[in-house]
Amino acid sequence: MAKEKHSKTTSDGKRWVACSECERGGNGNDKDKCSCGWQVKRFNGMGCFAGTEIKEKTA
Repeated sequence: MAKEKHSKTTSDGKRWVACSECERGGNGNDKDKCSCGWQVKRFNGMGCFAGTEIKEKTA
C-alpha cells in the first residue's frame, strides 16, 4: 500500500508541499529545519509553497 500524498500542484501551477512530506519538515533529512514544520511527522494540514518534497529512495 502506497503512502498517501498530501502535497499538490495548484490550479495556477504552483507546488504546495505538506510539512510532513518536506525535506525541512519532521520526516525530512535537511539539517536546516523549518521553524514551522520541524516537528511535524504526520499530516496536520500545514504546508507551504517554499518547501521541497522528500525524494523517494530507489532501491
